Amino acid sequence: MTLGLGTACCTAQDGLRKKVFHCAKCGLCRVGGRENYFHCDACGSCYPSEIKDSHICVENAMRRNCPVCLQDLFQSTTQVTILQCGHTIHQDCLRELQNSFAGLQSLRCPICSVSLYGYDELWHEMDRQIEETPMPLECRQLTSIICNDCQRSSSVEYHILGQKCPTCRSYNTRRV
Repeated sequence: MTLGLGTACCTAQDGLRKKVFHCAKCGLCRVGGRENYFHCDACGSCYPSEIKDSHICVENAMRRNCPVCLQDLFQSTTQVTILQCGHTIHQDCLRELQNSFAGLQSLRCPICSVSLYGYDELWHEMDRQIEETPMPLECRQLTSIICNDCQRSSSVEYHILGQKCPTCRSYNTRRV
């Protein structure tokens, strides 16, 4: 989603070719055609129409700074990605984040730690690795976890490779 700066940009750009339109609620001009966007009052911004019925509202999600570069997202002219948790981040910053962290940290929202995408295949692979790597008897113990995806607390058997949430089957968990 590319954003322009102020109402003057609607007439300054090639409005027909780029399908520039002005959103009165945002107070900004957008590129891509009004028919391709809807304004979410809760989130405080225009979003692509294809996510209208599925996006998670986060109050003023676009009126925040990018959690990586700390630049304003609302008036940004670079592509912004809406994560499945509803938080927003520059697309380039998300790519940088995913390339710079090791392990599960690169798979989480930098704000709320919910998984960025569905990772069923990865979780199945972790199941296999844990099954092939039993913990020594003296290290087997229960540990308390909270799942970052479903927010449920539980006690599970500790494993050095990770702890699986018994509710949603995710390994995106943290020990407490």
